[in-house]
Amino acid sequence: MTIQIKKLKINRNGPLQKDFEIEPGKLNLIYGHNESGKTFLVEGLIELLFQNKKNKLETRDWDITGRIQISGLSQKTESFTKSSKKKLDQIWEEDSQLPKDLSSLLVIKGGETTLQKNAADGIGHSFLKNFLSAEGILDEIEKNISKTLQNAKIENKDINGDNRGDINQRNDLIKEKEEIESLLKEVEQTHASTSIQDIDKSIEILNSKIEVLEVAKCYKAFKINESINELKKEKSEIEKTNLNLNPDIIADLKAKRKHYETEENKIKEEKDNLKDHKEDYEWLENAKTNYLKFLQNTEKSSYDLYFWITCFFLIVTGIATFVYPGWIPFTTTILSIIFFILFSLKFKEKRKNSLYKNELTELKKEYKKRFNKELTNLTTLETKFEVIKEKQNEYKRDKEALEKREKEQDEHREDIEKLFGKLGHQELEINNWKSKIEELGENLARNNDSIDSKKDEIYKRNLELEGLKVPRENFLEKPTNLEWNENEYENLKESKIDKEKSKRDKEEEMNFLRAKVWATLKSQEEKWEDLIPSLRKVLQEKENAYIEKTAEIISKIKIHSIVKEFREKENERIEEGLQRKEVRDALFSITRNYHKIRKEKQEGLIVINNEDEEFSISKLSTGAKDQVFLALRTGFAKLSLQSQSAFLILDDAFQHSDWERRENLVFQIIELTKLGWQIFYFTMDDHLKKLFQTECKKLGDSFKFIELSNKNSIS
Repeated sequence: MTIQIKKLKINRNGPLQKDFEIEPGKLNLIYGHNESGKTFLVEGLIELLFQNKKNKLETRDWDITGRIQISGLSQKTESFTKSSKKKLDQIWEEDSQLPKDLSSLLVIKGGETTLQKNAADGIGHSFLKNFLSAEGILDEIEKNISKTLQNAKIENKDINGDNRGDINQRNDLIKEKEEIESLLKEVEQTHASTSIQDIDKSIEILNSKIEVLEVAKCYKAFKINESINELKKEKSEIEKTNLNLNPDIIADLKAKRKHYETEENKIKEEKDNLKDHKEDYEWLENAKTNYLKFLQNTEKSSYDLYFWITCFFLIVTGIATFVYPGWIPFTTTILSIIFFILFSLKFKEKRKNSLYKNELTELKKEYKKRFNKELTNLTTLETKFEVIKEKQNEYKRDKEALEKREKEQDEHREDIEKLFGKLGHQELEINNWKSKIEELGENLARNNDSIDSKKDEIYKRNLELEGLKVPRENFLEKPTNLEWNENEYENLKESKIDKEKSKRDKEEEMNFLRAKVWATLKSQEEKWEDLIPSLRKVLQEKENAYIEKTAEIISKIKIHSIVKEFREKENERIEEGLQRKEVRDALFSITRNYHKIRKEKQEGLIVINNEDEEFSISKLSTGAKDQVFLALRTGFAKLSLQSQSAFLILDDAFQHSDWERRENLVFQIIELTKLGWQIFYFTMDDHLKKLFQTECKKLGDSFKFIELSNKNSIS
């Protein structure tokens, strides 16, 4: 069956001005100058038909869309687009009898006729191996055999090789199998150990005990709250009592009592110190008068002088009487009498003054007694009198002031008595004031201490109540059988926490194991008891996979050894392929000169002409090379397709050939169409266009000419 393109459409884009759409004939000539879209069409065919665009089939990054319909691949026509899941080369690659890269035989792009880049002869050993020997099939076989297995050996019933690829997978299976065995053992041991249900039962028992204690705690909270209320009541009673023990009044009492007492003592002291100088004043007033009187009457009397004068005159009288009688004695006698009288008077006065002197002495004694000082003169007496007079006046003033202060004290006393009255104590003796104030102060202090004590106790009870953390609505009035015990409660809570931690640890352990099992099973079994049989099943699967992988590795190692032996005859098979009739006929029919071809190790492919002359393809002219390569393409394609023809896409394949060879090449192209080949020839060469148009007239409708310009035309 011939593989041909039945319909071709490539949507306009880039340099292509219009959508390109034809139903191709056997030979299709597409002519266009530069920038007319010729290359765009060639790459469009490649892009839509082939996935693996290696080497010469690489295309530019154009957004090429369209559709190509091909017959001969199956019973129905296949369509290929840019988004087709499978391209033509992928379909061929699925056929194990076809060599890979068959698409490279069917396309010449950009005038590049060589079959393999960078090969000296333009074809290369690997290309020949792929198309002319079973090496392509062997490569396909060995493609599935990694280099690791190709280098591996079976020794002492064991596989020795690098730990990569299949061997690594086998080792991984061994490791996974061992891990699953270990995991299965761990799961079985965990399943057999203390279960979460046992821990839950322990937690349930602890919870019941905790609940009982929490009920007791609620009763305890109620009792504490009751005691707080009782303490508050007692505190309130004491505070009511303190209303009668006004601390301000007591403090005022203390201050006023102290002031009163101090003032009272001062008044008493000042009273004691207040001396009435009235007696001294009156005595001094009389003494001052008497002193002057006594002093005047106690001045020294001159009666002694009178006495002696009298005696003198008496002596003179006596002497004169005897000596000078007459008037002298008489005179002296008279004088003596006069002076005697005076003497008598003076003497009498002296006796009187003596009494005054005694009075004066007594006065002085009294002065000294009164003032503890000697009375020396009137000035002293007068000075003392003035002092005593001033003191007496001061006494009067002080007495008046004291009387005023005593009156104020009476007012203070009345104030204090009123204050005592406010505190409920009336008609209290002054002597009892201090003790009563002290008693009130002590009562107040005692009450305040009691209040503070109650406050402290209330605070402590509140702290204790807050520590219980029981809401008021949960207070329990009914007594419980069990008394609240915080230590026991905390121990139970800690035991519960430990149990819950054990449960979490157990759950984490089981979840970790379950996760490991799930990761191994790649599914999530909900029930723990289902994990063990599932794990055993996976273990058996891993065991089977290990056996299969081991068998696969052994078989691949054996196959590689067979392929290796088969490859040793590679050159012979390539030479046989080159001598196949399909290749030789295609070579001669196109070149009209060369009828044989063979391969040399050093020079590559050698062609032989009718005179049995040998030529290395690498040394042929460009045009001759183009003929040989075209011939080999068709020959190799026929071999691959088992003499079945297909289509060829030739992009200026003959542009390097001389004019004489061009005529032959065009003729050979026409001959290929007669053998069932469908040709798409793209050119910008006017000479080739004329050759094709001239030679292809006899093809009739089988020849299609398309000229690419501003408008695509078909003739």
